[in-house]
Amino acid sequence: MPVASEPRLGAEMVMSINQDVYATPSWLEADIIMDNDHDESNDGVDATTRGAFPFKEYIPGLVDLSEEFSVMYKAGDGDEVFGQLETAKRARTSLDISISDYIMSTTGAKYVRGIFMISTFKRGEQIGDACKVTVKLQPSAINGGNHPIYGVVGS
Repeated sequence: MPVASEPRLGAEMVMSINQDVYATPSWLEADIIMDNDHDESNDGVDATTRGAFPFKEYIPGLVDLSEEFSVMYKAGDGDEVFGQLETAKRARTSLDISISDYIMSTTGAKYVRGIFMISTFKRGEQIGDACKVTVKLQPSAINGGNHPIYGVVGS
């Protein structure tokens, strides 16, 4: 298993889809992704005290986790990742997905993993025989008890 020692140049994240059961994942790297926007924004919970007047003060609340990206899909190319995304959207099912800084077989790779639903699947204008599709993933409440987690491979 490779070891994470230096940042990957030109890549800020790797998204992978689990091809097996949750307990023993087999990761398929989603290499068709472009224009990725990974969001882990915290809600601010008002914790203002009278001593802070006239300023409001906050503590971190729940994390609003989402992943938004684009893919270029070429009709008839049979891409496995695109097929799984499209099938999950149409069937209204969820996918076991990890977002990491290295491929999931790399010791030391930091990741967030969860069961995600597809909340946006927007097809853009066709360019020749290709089409740009915008996808947004959000954690699904229908997750079999597998809530989003942070982790490090090999620890």
